[in-house]
Parts: sequence; C-alpha cells; structure tokens
Amino acid sequence: MGYIPLSGSENIFERFIVKESVLRRWISEMLESNVMTTVFLGRRYLTLKDYEKYFSIFFSNDIPEDINEIIEKWNKSKSKDQELSRIIRKLESQGIIKVVKFEGTRPIYDLRRADEVEGVDPVEAYKFLVEKVLYSYGPNTVEGIRAKLRVSSEHRGFIQEALKALEDNNIVVRGYFTSTEGVQYMLRKDYENIKRAPILEHAAILFAIDSSWKLIHEQSSKNILVNALKKKIRNTFNDVVIVNRDGDLEIIKLNTRAVDVLRDLEKRSGDIFGIIPPNNPLGRLFYEYNNCCENVVLGRRVIGYIKGNDVIKLENVDNSTLEYVLSKIKEKKVPII
Repeated sequence: MGYIPLSGSENIFERFIVKESVLRRWISEMLESNVMTTVFLGRRYLTLKDYEKYFSIFFSNDIPEDINEIIEKWNKSKSKDQELSRIIRKLESQGIIKVVKFEGTRPIYDLRRADEVEGVDPVEAYKFLVEKVLYSYGPNTVEGIRAKLRVSSEHRGFIQEALKALEDNNIVVRGYFTSTEGVQYMLRKDYENIKRAPILEHAAILFAIDSSWKLIHEQSSKNILVNALKKKIRNTFNDVVIVNRDGDLEIIKLNTRAVDVLRDLEKRSGDIFGIIPPNNPLGRLFYEYNNCCENVVLGRRVIGYIKGNDVIKLENVDNSTLEYVLSKIKEKKVPII
C-alpha cells in the first residue's frame, strides 16, 4: 500500500517479524535520508517522500510565529509535558511539522517546508488515497473509506468524485460484494480474483482449518461451510450476497447467527497458513497449487512444495517467509488441511 500506520492497530511494528527496535532504526534512517516521510490522519503514517504531495490537501499554512521554539523545546525536552504534547500533536495533524527521526520511541520533529511539497488537486489526491485504502480494506463503502482516512464529512464529495474517476478508468468496480447494507467499491484486479475464488470460499478455508475437517472429493468448499452453518439455522433468514465464479451476484440464505459466523471468519483473512496434501479439493482455491506434492500455503497462495524431505521454495518467495511459516506450523501444530 502507499502508506502504513506507525501507531494504533495494524501498525507497521505488528506486521514485520523483526524486532521493533531494529525496525525503528531502519525507519529513522529512511526518514533522515529523505526517502520516506510521515503524515498524520488521526494517527501517524509512514509514506514515501514521493507520495507526500497527495497528503498536501490536509496541510495548513497557518504556521505559528514561535514554531522553531516549539520544535526545539520538544526535541530537547525529555519530560512528558502534556500541554506541549497537545501542541505538537496539533501541528503534526496540520502537516506543519514532520518526524525526521526517532530517538528510541520518541519522535524528533522539524518544520515541513511548503516549497518541498508539490500541490495536488483534491480529487487527484483522493484518487491516490482511495486506491490505497481499497488495496488494504476493500471492498468498502464511501463512508468506510472516509472513516479509514479519518477525514471530515466535508471531504465526502472529493471521495465520491475520485471513486467515479477510478470507475471510469476501469480501476474500481462497484456492487454489493460482502454486504447488502450499501454500495461497495473494490479494485478491479481484486474483483477479477474474486470471480475465480469467491469470498465465501475464503471463509470455508478458515472453517476447515479451525475445525480440522476431513474433506471428501464430492463436497465443494462452499457446501462444507454452508452445511456446517445450516446446523445453526432456525427461523430467521438473511440474504448473503457473494460473487460467483462467473462474476455474477449470487444470494445464499443464512440465518442471523450464521451471518455473524461468516463475518467473523472473513475478518480473520490473514490467518490462513498450513499444509495442503496432493489431490485435496481445497487445493484449487490456492494459486500455484500442485496436485503431486504437499503444498505450504500462506494466505491464498502456495509459497513452497514439500517433496520427500525437501522443501522447494517458489519463485518470488523469500527464504525468511517460508521459514517463518514452517516454524509457525510446527509451533502451533497446525493440522494438514
């Protein structure tokens, strides 16, 4: 994605395997070398210096006369002055100051010079930002996108214009993909992937892993999930809309509790890892699946093959990723899917 949070949930320190102190040192070096910079939208984000212009629509030109004294006081102070922290937070949210390095966990600031940042039309800026949001959090609604960007409702119009432009350029599609509560938007490339592997099947994989189901060839992954959820069905039904393999909308009726189970499963999309044996009916859902050997999977992709005592890494998969997944499989004693 184009930017990643440095604080709060799903921050960069939660996503990387290396120690937080090491990652902070790397980030600090990239900030000092001006390769990356920070922006503040409800919380602090790290982004490439080249992308800074797309956030300029949030920057203020109302610079206090004593800005240099404020920055110097913060950078030299080791105490936790709440009033000074409040002022610094406000200045950072206005884009007036930026983090230039970290001393431990403490950010060190400098003035963001206006002549360093290229101005961008608001709609053009939101085209970039919206595409990045949908990359990580799609499909999503207009309101959901606005909430992820943590911008005021006044910017809703810019988001809608940006979505229309992206849709006209065939970058984004709209529809009812995971909910019937409102029109959602998703990247065209994600939509094409869903046509091959519907969202419901992703939940089926998680259900199969969590329940250690022994699958038989006559059952499709969708039927496994639906049959399991039917056990919870009583009298009240809701329509769950998915995209089938032909790219058409398909409605499956589930009761309220079943819908909750499905939603919970989908939230855990990053938890898929394990080993799929050859000739397994779930294998077709994973990219690069091989019917002739055991497949090590991470997410929806095969990252390695096991043949006898040998583990063969796939191209474009780094060794550390494969080793990490194999260690997690061993550590958690994940059952063969």
